[in-house]
Amino acid sequence: MSTHVTESMIRAADRALAQHPEFGDSSAISTLVTERYKFGLDLFAPALPGVARALPILETWEESTTNALFADPLIQFSIERAFESLANGEPATSPHELERWLGVATASFARGGRLGLVQDQMNRPWPVAKGKTYLWDLPAANPVTSELERNFREHFMTGRDVQVEFVAPDERTAGAVDRACSLFGELLPETADSVFRHVSAMALAVMRAGGGRLLTGSAGDGVPGTVILSSEEIDNPWDTAAHLLHEGLHEKFADITRFASLIRDNVPVGFPWRADEEGFTLARALSAFHVYVHFVLYESAVRCYGARLTGRYGSLDAHPVSAHAMSVVRTGSGPYARGAERCRYLGKQLSTTWAAHLTSAGQRFVHWLLECIEPIGVTESPPVRLTGEAPPIVRVSRAVGYRKNPHLKERPLENEGLLFAFAPEMPRVQLLTLNSWIISELCDGSTMEAIGERYFDIVGARLTPAEAQQQLALGLQQLERGRVIEKVP
Repeated sequence: MSTHVTESMIRAADRALAQHPEFGDSSAISTLVTERYKFGLDLFAPALPGVARALPILETWEESTTNALFADPLIQFSIERAFESLANGEPATSPHELERWLGVATASFARGGRLGLVQDQMNRPWPVAKGKTYLWDLPAANPVTSELERNFREHFMTGRDVQVEFVAPDERTAGAVDRACSLFGELLPETADSVFRHVSAMALAVMRAGGGRLLTGSAGDGVPGTVILSSEEIDNPWDTAAHLLHEGLHEKFADITRFASLIRDNVPVGFPWRADEEGFTLARALSAFHVYVHFVLYESAVRCYGARLTGRYGSLDAHPVSAHAMSVVRTGSGPYARGAERCRYLGKQLSTTWAAHLTSAGQRFVHWLLECIEPIGVTESPPVRLTGEAPPIVRVSRAVGYRKNPHLKERPLENEGLLFAFAPEMPRVQLLTLNSWIISELCDGSTMEAIGERYFDIVGARLTPAEAQQQLALGLQQLERGRVIEKVP
């Protein structure tokens, strides 16, 4: 870390990481995730009667109730399974688990004003992080608990010998987690607020893998939005806050990639600090880099102004912790033993050797992270901005006409200037930018020449006729490839 890092530099990086309109702004990202789920219910309703019955009920609910529904891990899991089936060309069929849990939620809310899902099944509410999230305290056996535990077992560190025993919180453990949440918020307020928008719940557990202790975990889309903390490692708030940062950022990354395509080829890659293990891919490297960049900032904050917080949170070594790369208390020895070293390695690889396997959005993602952290002095200076291959010169016959796909389904997000679109021939929900949306709206069967004239009326104030023509041609090509539009004689 640079010896000249100041608090103002750290605060600036904290804001930059949390406010980027495409990859950082969790309010915007969460809105897109929620709107994608709403669009998904519209798509699934024709084949799933239980979803069709729930839709008119959901339309009467207040936004806060709908948001709570879509934050539930069982609802999220069921919707993602339905999306996965759709993308594989095998639309979900009834009976489907999504129908089941929507039925539970709507019937429960009608009876008592509660959704009857995971949070409502708690023995006792244990709110933490100023009520932004809560700790699991599930009854020993009921349908919700059974389904949640099944999903967790099937998706948590598959292929490894792992034992997990969930632990009910009490006043001491809930207080320890809440204290770590508070410390996180004081050190990196923008990042903490962002992370907690993607973490709907936490759980305490004793976790073992191959005889070793696990410090944190998540089950990905098996139990979305849920962070698992080791109940044996939560007394030290400095490292527990780092654990929350770590797993919470994985949840944020999962939400980003629900609609942002960052990887062109998910090729195998090497992690030198785990040279004896296999199965590491570019997607995993990108997710890890996202975490390590934020951890470097967290560690910088601890070293720069953490001392003034020790009166409230104790000294860094007040409680023992296990050595690991994302500890601000105790790290191992050797190359790549520290998070900063891993951050430097991944940043270099992703911006050079591995960059060709990223989409242009993925390259922007990496450059943004490097740019944010560069003043801290851990990574090398950002390389020349990566934009992928130069757009090809596209030539389209001016006599060719275009129209929208007559089978296209759409969900506009007018305030964001975005459009969700679904074409049965390309069974994956697409997110169109404002420019692509405008071009699609101009495709009413008119010729390329007529469309071009109207398009230039819209963009002519900022583009030359040649630039507008090329941008339109490229947009038409991309929309046609995604089956959003089609040629007409």
